Amino acid sequence: MDIKKIKFEDTGKFSKIFLDYINNETPSLKSINSKTKEISFTIKERKLIQNRIRNQYNNLKKSNLVEENINHLIERNTFTVTTGHQLNIFTGPLYVIYKIATTIILTNKLNKIHKDKNFVPIYWMASEDHDFDEIKSFRLFGKNYHWTITPSGPVGDID
Repeated sequence: MDIKKIKFEDTGKFSKIFLDYINNETPSLKSINSKTKEISFTIKERKLIQNRIRNQYNNLKKSNLVEENINHLIERNTFTVTTGHQLNIFTGPLYVIYKIATTIILTNKLNKIHKDKNFVPIYWMASEDHDFDEIKSFRLFGKNYHWTITPSGPVGDID
């Protein structure tokens, strides 16, 4: 089997922030703390987020930690560490698990360092996205591949 490796940087397809992250050039945990001083949400906005997330867990068995995190969302000293994923080719289950795991790890680190704040991990699955144009093609080894269908509705509903 002939295997070719391509550096993320060489693809020209990834943002600087992503490249910095995978090269371990992430912002310091202290700089994240200073960013929290710029963030402010009203109690009404916090309650809206809390209710929406609580509703999403309505029919699921929640761990105590999940329940605690949902309860913290109403508090002014609580911040989310959010990641998400839009469906596309070549970013299957392992990539999603990796994104979720690294978000939880970062959240745990922040909670250990900043005892006066609560950091809650949030994962958003962008399956309701309607932008098929963003995912209908990809380039691999100099060749373009195109998905030639005409879907309607969210990309997460495409068979």
